[in-house]
Amino acid sequence: MIYIVIFIAIIGVVLFYCGIKVQSQRHRSARWPSVPGAVIDSAKKKDSSTDGGVVYFPKISYAFEVAGKKYVGDRISFLDSGTGRECKIDSILARYPKGQSVTVFYDPKDAAICVLEKKAGWNWLLIAAGGHLVAVAIYYFLKK
Repeated sequence: MIYIVIFIAIIGVVLFYCGIKVQSQRHRSARWPSVPGAVIDSAKKKDSSTDGGVVYFPKISYAFEVAGKKYVGDRISFLDSGTGRECKIDSILARYPKGQSVTVFYDPKDAAICVLEKKAGWNWLLIAAGGHLVAVAIYYFLKK
């Protein structure tokens, strides 16, 4: 039983760390400058999930220029993820068709770090789930 609790605690710490990291990126990006760019590739990637199902990912590449140097980015947001719902990916791809003009937000310290959307909707869920798992593990250890 102790190994299960330790495993839960480790998973909790990892989830919490990932959520905090994404939130930190989102916070820092609030002051990032933006430049115009263009989508150079927009496609749906299909992969298999661990349970034998299908997971879809949006694969978008966009080109932009900062201080005369050309860059290619591929991140939509700080927490890009796949889904089993193909229609959700289709709606994302509809926003970013090949040739579409886009606004690219980039890190002024390193323009290669860039996103199209500065939001990160799932980060609070990661923080909450991670914190909850760590709290459960601590409760178990204190109870013993």
